[in-house]
Amino acid sequence: MVIIGDIHGCIKSLKKLLSIIPKDREIYSVGDLIDRGPDPKSVVSLCRDQGIRPVMGNHEHLLLDYLDGSSLYGPGVFMANGGQSTLLSYGHKISGDHLDFFSTLPLYIETKYFFLSHAGIHPSMTIEKACDVNKRNALNILWNRGRLANFRKPQVIQVIGHSPVTKPLKYRSNDETYGINIDTGCVYPAMGKLTAISFPERQIYQVACED
Repeated sequence: MVIIGDIHGCIKSLKKLLSIIPKDREIYSVGDLIDRGPDPKSVVSLCRDQGIRPVMGNHEHLLLDYLDGSSLYGPGVFMANGGQSTLLSYGHKISGDHLDFFSTLPLYIETKYFFLSHAGIHPSMTIEKACDVNKRNALNILWNRGRLANFRKPQVIQVIGHSPVTKPLKYRSNDETYGINIDTGCVYPAMGKLTAISFPERQIYQVACED
């Protein structure tokens, strides 16, 4: 199993990363496939074609809020967070199959090796409370930029993205890794890397941004 960090419309970088990941591995994503970068639509199409399994990112949630007019985030927030690139790549018309794809993304995926979500579970939150994403809450599973809970389960670590870092950031306690952030800012010039991690090996795969 392999998990890819925030892609943000960087289709060339995604293709390059996939070319160095061993074949026949299940591939997951921390979400944020869209916005900011040059070709979100192609990223989504490739993920669907390749059977990549993303969780919901805050940018997918922003898009759904923008499209259904629920105004959870208020006017202009989607566009202020890079939404224009997504609308342009879709020609301002998102097809039904892609809309269904966004709408059915899970908030988390749990296996015997990892708990995958976009921004992670804060120690003050239960999983149930963190998954209440229909209220403004800076610590929910899509927006948390604070600490990560230590599940204290053998071999299980939280894998997240959301907050760009210059290199994969490990969360550790008593010399044991209980979480890792793999959003290495592919879409940002000062960072510019797309990262993935494999399980159970916990090997890092990384490419420089090509978009």
